[in-house]
Amino acid sequence: MPINPVILIYSDVESKTCTGELSIALKKTFDRKRVAIVQTDRHHFIRNLKELNPSIIILPEIKGEESFYNRHINQETRVAIKSHVDNGAMLVTFCAASYWMGQVIMYSPGQGQTKFRKGEDVFNAVALNASGPVEGYWRASNNQENLGGCHVVPVIVKTKNGCLDSDCWYGNGPEFFSSAGHLPNNIEVLAKYSKFGTIAAFSAKSGRGSYLVSGPLPHYQREDVKANNLLWRVMTHRMHQQLFEKSHAHVLKATP
Repeated sequence: MPINPVILIYSDVESKTCTGELSIALKKTFDRKRVAIVQTDRHHFIRNLKELNPSIIILPEIKGEESFYNRHINQETRVAIKSHVDNGAMLVTFCAASYWMGQVIMYSPGQGQTKFRKGEDVFNAVALNASGPVEGYWRASNNQENLGGCHVVPVIVKTKNGCLDSDCWYGNGPEFFSSAGHLPNNIEVLAKYSKFGTIAAFSAKSGRGSYLVSGPLPHYQREDVKANNLLWRVMTHRMHQQLFEKSHAHVLKATP
């Protein structure tokens, strides 16, 4: 088992995951912190989860508008991820993977048919619905891992100094809301979409671990959005706490 804390990223060609910008941003953020950043596909995911005992698991955004998460990450892998989180790890999701966190999922592109899925709260962790793309911000995907299918979206980010306006790259990710009219007790809102006030990013406790969920793409740090943007700083602060302020050896146990 590695001595240094591990971030395990799901990276699978057939799942069309995007990991280039994410890997660059993570390396910049945790440079000289002695964090092992490891990528794994679906065929080796459970083995790496057991052998590497990662403090953080990341499910990234995808190329295109058809997500393969529901088909490619099977029930056995879902159970392993949830068990690992409940034992003290953190699961981080972006964009397409974040839709997967909703109890009810609706995807309404500017062109094409609306997709609706009910009862797919994969990890049974949060009582929120996921809907998108955010009105006025849909852009047809170019099926590439670049900014061609993205917009800059204004967000309001919660910080220790209060809520602050910021910008973030966005690629047809979800907004979150509660059908009950109030937020579950385990939810902490980290950012909202400025135009509508709906949830853009949140944290949720689960067992001894947590989920860190973002509809936008704060790790995309080029052109219109300045590097090290506010939402990325807030999210990586949580990740830093997970990696270094928890006792890795005591809190995390290898998934059985």
